[in-house]
This record gives sequence, C-alpha cells and structure tokens, in this order.
Amino acid sequence: MSIPKRAFDLITKWEGFKENAYLCPAGVWTIGFGTTKYSNGVKVKSGDKISKEKALKELECYLLNNCDFMKEIKLNDNQLSAILSLQYNIGKTNWIKSTLRKKILININDKEEIQTEWLRWSRAGGKVLNGLLMRRNEECSVFFE
Repeated sequence: MSIPKRAFDLITKWEGFKENAYLCPAGVWTIGFGTTKYSNGVKVKSGDKISKEKALKELECYLLNNCDFMKEIKLNDNQLSAILSLQYNIGKTNWIKSTLRKKILININDKEEIQTEWLRWSRAGGKVLNGLLMRRNEECSVFFE
C-alpha cells in the first residue's frame, strides 16, 4: 500500500519540522514532523535530535502502520489524506473512538455532519487554537474535493 503524497504534504505543512525535541502544546515530547514515538517504540525525550530525512521515514512508517481504517470503507486519495492528517495529529485511539469516524462510516457524503464533527478537533488544553482550526478547515476541504 502507498500513502498519497497529499497526506505527506498536509502533515508536513501543519506539523512543521523540528530537528530538536520539544514539548508540544499538550506537554508531550515531540520531534521531526510531530513524532512522539519512534518506529522502534521508544518515546521521544528531551535532548533527541533527528534529520529531516529520518523524520520523513518516521512519518511514513507511522502512516503505513496506522491506516488500517482503510479496511472499513473505500476512500479516495483526498479522503485518505485528510483522515491521515487528522489521525496523525489527534492519535489513533482518539480517531477510533471519534464520532467523526462513525459519521464517515454511516454516510461519507454528509458534508454538514462531517464538517461539524471535524472542526470539533480544534482544541488543545481545552482551548480552540487558531492553527488547529485552520488545519481542520483545510483537512475537511481536502476530504470533500
């Protein structure tokens, strides 16, 4: 299976690249393009460094290992890209439990319901973050292209 280029474009655009580990707004050590746990299972920690090339490999590995939802419903490349971007940002467990996932499975064409649920994922630490809101709007637009 291959991951659409658009998924990489969305994720790398919104995550940005950081060579040195940092604490994200949720207080989790993060590196590269939003990696919190390396493909070998080790969590990112203070003092870690990564090259852009290695960060892209970590992102690819994560995406390939976390797109099993594709078995649930047939998705076009834009839908897959948008969902991968969202899932990468909110985490697989949150995606699996989400009302958004259920709404997509029930009626993938219900733009109003899906958009409403999608935009609910614009908070961190209980507050709406402008960057997350812009990301969610772009993901949702891509989903319905």
